Amino acid sequence: MFAEAGLRSPALQAATRRLVIPPYQAQAFNRNFVLSGSLQHLLHSRRLSHQPAAEKPQESGEVIKPKNEKIKFSWVKLVDPETGALVDTTMSKILANLDKKTHFAELQTAAPFPVVKLISKAEAHERRKKEKELKKNVAKRNLHKEYQFTWSMADNDLTRKLKRARDDLSNGGRVDIVFAPKSRQRGPPYSEMTQRMKSILEELSDVGSEWKKMEIRRGMAVIFIQGKVPEP
Repeated sequence: MFAEAGLRSPALQAATRRLVIPPYQAQAFNRNFVLSGSLQHLLHSRRLSHQPAAEKPQESGEVIKPKNEKIKFSWVKLVDPETGALVDTTMSKILANLDKKTHFAELQTAAPFPVVKLISKAEAHERRKKEKELKKNVAKRNLHKEYQFTWSMADNDLTRKLKRARDDLSNGGRVDIVFAPKSRQRGPPYSEMTQRMKSILEELSDVGSEWKKMEIRRGMAVIFIQGKVPEP
């Protein structure tokens, strides 16, 4: 091969002879070659890991978008705050003219090209506040509690527990009201149990409604109430 290419140097020919691999070394050479390929892939992956990232997920699942100096792109497209048009510019110009007391630059996306938007700190704070309140309300609506009563419970205890149930229902939660007799006692007659549960449903009707049919058996009664979603 080297002779055909016109490379006839004795030193080069000697070097090529040293490249001949004995058969007993061929298998080891092949393994090393595969390993070398793996190393090349690893080095390529590491190089990719140093490229600018558009966003980084938190453990909570929330995505953190790079801001200000953490945006590593030189040339970007800036969102015009009035028209929404994309304007070609550099991060150095954006940072030089940015009032960091009131605004920050945030990378919106990196592909197919980096897009940067100027965000008002006051508006961002208000938005985070509303999102936090929304999550809080969703958690309350997903609440499901069971309140247990006895048929002979004192009126004060009954009123206090029903107030707690009312609070949960007013937030959109779901509540199960369970009445049962005390140990070694029998429950009231069926008609009396039914009337008692209907009375509680009526009392809580302004904050919730029955979503599942009432259950009565063996001296026990259960009503299932879904709270009304509060007005925003």
